Amino acid sequence: MALLSVEQAASYLHLNVKRVQALARAGRLPGRRLGRRWLFDQRDLDLALGRSPDLDRGGLDLSARNQLRGRVLGLTVGDPIVAVIKSTEVMIAKDATS
Repeated sequence: MALLSVEQAASYLHLNVKRVQALARAGRLPGRRLGRRWLFDQRDLDLALGRSPDLDRGGLDLSARNQLRGRVLGLTVGDPIVAVIKSTEVMIAKDATS
């Protein structure tokens, strides 16, 4: 279980820190208060966003910011994949450990 501070969660979600705090206070983002600090379990964030927490979230070492994870038909059903979208191309990579 990886616990993230509000700053780390904001970076992970590509959101402003104040927005993450507001979503957590409203119950729209799973988080826990510890005194005055918010803590977020990375698995809970993945589940809340419909991401599969069992996939490696390390990403690819590319300059592309838009990386989508999911399962796709056409390779082998159920294979974990990563789709990377750049302005001039789309790449799909199959995890080598699968």
